[in-house]
Amino acid sequence: MMPNISILKKYWQDIPSAVRSFLLKALLCFLIWKLAYHLYIKPHRFFDVPLTQQTATNVQQMLQLIYPKIHFTSTEVVVRSSADFYGITIRGDAKRIITILDPCNALELYILYMLFIICLPSNWKRMLLFIGLGTLGIYVLNIARCVVLTILNMNGSLYVDFAHHYLFAMVVYIAIFAGWALYINKSMNNETE
Repeated sequence: MMPNISILKKYWQDIPSAVRSFLLKALLCFLIWKLAYHLYIKPHRFFDVPLTQQTATNVQQMLQLIYPKIHFTSTEVVVRSSADFYGITIRGDAKRIITILDPCNALELYILYMLFIICLPSNWKRMLLFIGLGTLGIYVLNIARCVVLTILNMNGSLYVDFAHHYLFAMVVYIAIFAGWALYINKSMNNETE
C-alpha cells in the first residue's frame, strides 16, 4: 500500500526548515559525489590509486619503525572481481602480510565527513579548518587501523576479520561522529555568543 502523498508532505513540512535545508543539501551533495565518482573519477583512478599508494607507504613506514629487524617490501596488485580494485601487498621478509585495496584508503570516509560539514551553515574559515583537521585525523586513524590489522595478521590472530569489519569500522565512525558533534557544538556556541 502506497503512503498518501499529502501525509508525506505534511511530515516534510513539520520538519524544521534548517533540517530540511541540510537534508536536501546532503542528498544533493551525495548524489553529485556518487555520480562523479562512478562515472568519471573511479574509471580514471584519479584519487584511489595515489591515496592507496600513500596509505600503503605510510603503513609500511610505520611497520618498519615498529619492527626494524623485518624487511618490509610492497608490490602493486589488481584484484579482478565484480569491481576492479587496485591495491598494494605489503610483505615482511618476503611473506605476504596485508593487501591494502582501494576501499581501505578511506576516500569514502573523507568525502562523507567533508560533505556533512559542507552542508551545515558556518563561515568558510572555520569550515575549512574542521575539514582539514578532521580529514587529517581520519587519515592518521586509518593508517593506525591498517598497522594494527597488519600486526594482528603477522601474529596469526583469530580476531583479524572481526577487527577489520566491525571493531575498526566502529572506531572510525565514532571518531567521525565526534568530529561532527564538535563542529555542530562549536557552531551553536558561536551563534549564541
